[in-house]
Amino acid sequence: MAQAEEQIGRGALLPLAVQNAYRERYRAIRPGWRSSGDQLETLVRGHVTSTSRVLDLGCGRGGLVEEIWRDVKLAAGLDPDGPSLSGHRAVGMPVIRGVAESLPFIDQSFDLIVCLWVLEHLKDPAATLREVRRVLAPRGHFVFLTPNMRNPLMVVNRFGKALP
Repeated sequence: MAQAEEQIGRGALLPLAVQNAYRERYRAIRPGWRSSGDQLETLVRGHVTSTSRVLDLGCGRGGLVEEIWRDVKLAAGLDPDGPSLSGHRAVGMPVIRGVAESLPFIDQSFDLIVCLWVLEHLKDPAATLREVRRVLAPRGHFVFLTPNMRNPLMVVNRFGKALP
């Protein structure tokens, strides 16, 4: 597998295999521990039904929504990176090339918008949040995740290539 394919996104410095190994080691010493990904999937599944319309904002090659897209009425992904969309893992799920600051959807199109590890990369996050509000249905949910740059593990991840 190519090195780029082993990494999460373009900004990740630790290969996915290394990240997974750390998770498993932690699970061994902390039985019952669940990763943030596991917790997010539980959270998202709690907000969808078979009639839900879900947008994966900044979908890349897939992620959380690829796990649920067949269980909902509509799931779509949006990302500005064409090569990532071409390699999207949820074959058959609609994916659109576009930017979060100008969403190509009508008002109130989605019941759930998932935006993981994206907001911190945007030139104008405020414009994105306005667009999310516009396309989110009344009583809809916006689930987003951004890194806590004060977390010591972020330092390790940032400088991981320099470590032996």
